[in-house]
This record gives sequence, structure tokens and C-alpha cells, in this order.
Amino acid sequence: MKTTKIYLFLLTFTIGLVMKAQESNDVLQVKYTTNSVSEFLVNMLKQQIQDPDEYNKVMRLMSDYKNYNTLYYDKKTKKSIYVLDSIHKIPGVSVSGYTEFVKKDKDGTLTGKEVFMESEFSFKGDIKELNWTITSEKKDIEGYSCTKAILENMPGLYVWFTTEIAIDAGPYIFYGLPGLVLEANSFFQNVSVSSVAYTQKSQFDSMFKDDKYNLNEKAYSLEDIFVRKKNFKNKVEKGK
Repeated sequence: MKTTKIYLFLLTFTIGLVMKAQESNDVLQVKYTTNSVSEFLVNMLKQQIQDPDEYNKVMRLMSDYKNYNTLYYDKKTKKSIYVLDSIHKIPGVSVSGYTEFVKKDKDGTLTGKEVFMESEFSFKGDIKELNWTITSEKKDIEGYSCTKAILENMPGLYVWFTTEIAIDAGPYIFYGLPGLVLEANSFFQNVSVSSVAYTQKSQFDSMFKDDKYNLNEKAYSLEDIFVRKKNFKNKVEKGK
């Protein structure tokens, strides 16, 4: 009888471990690092700064000013949340802004908050509003085969995604592609993946319900966001 009880205990314990392992694999945890070394800003600086030493100094400062964010994606419910973890600031360096959070519900509705040109604002939209053109360009990122896609809502903005991690998510609002976005290059920022792992579903659920990741004020549309950033890009170009 004692032997039977031991076997039953071991069986229950083993099942519990398997269930916990399966639960921990439900939520993908992707960490990203963002700096201001975007293709657009680099080209602007090349035209403005003729001294190579000064140019290299500015590039180092821009590279060292970093935002750290994490994407949590529930593979079962398709819900996700992208949150700001920390900012590594550099004295004397200012950036265009940063993302505080972006949430996506199971139906594809996006809600988020960001700071742009020292103003904080909220936005709301749907991933169906994002129009992607998938190109034939390929490159390897951290051992993953990636494909380049261009966001037609903001020409000049492109990402690299991998179908080897088949979830339609990425940093910021970069959803709707047939794979995880590992890199993104916008007008003012460059985002790159730093790690891909799994985390506990309980942590994700707690974060998704947290009031600080809800919108309590007027929200702009995604189109408003696109127009605002394109207008600022145009002003920067005219001022060169």
C-alpha cells in the first residue's frame, strides 16, 4: 500500500511539472533595445556634420541612449502587451520619444501610450489598419532567417520578421505579419531584439490587467499618429 501511495505521489508530481512547463511555454517574452541610430537620422547627420571625429562622437552618443522594452505574447489567447522597462539616458542627448506601452486584445484592437516630442498621448486602432508590403529581401538576425516588410502607412518605415517564430507581433504597433518582428527601422528610431524566451502566464495575466496599462483619456487614431510623425519628419528635412 505504501509503495502504491509513493507511485501515485510521483505520478501526480510529474504531471504537475509537465503542466507547469506547458503553461510557461504559453507566453513568449521578447526583449528589445531601441536607439536613435535610424537610417533617416544617420543620413541627415552625414549631410550636416562634415568632421569625421564629430560625426563619430554624435553617433556614439545616439547609440548609447537606449530604451529597453519587453513584448509579452500569449500564444493561446493572442493577447499581447509591449511595455517600457527602463531608459538609459545620456547627458546632453535628447530623442524624439519612446513607447510607454501597447496592448493588443484577442480581436486585434491596439491601445497604447507614447511620448513624442515631449508630449504624452494615447492612441487606439486595429491591426487591420496596418498595410504591409513583404519584400524579397532576406537577412539573418540572431540565427533566424528574416524577411523585410515595409509599412505603407509610413513609407520609409520597415521591419525584419521571421516565420521561424510564427506569431504576428513585434515591438510598438508592428503587428499583422506572418512572423515575429526582430528589427524595426522608423524615421527616428532603430529597434533590435536582444532575447527571446518564455515566461509564466500568471505574470502576463497580472500585467495585462494592470490599470496603468489602460487608457483613461482621449485616444488618437493610428492615422493621427502616422500624420503627426510624417509632419515632424518633413519639418526636420526642411530645416536641414
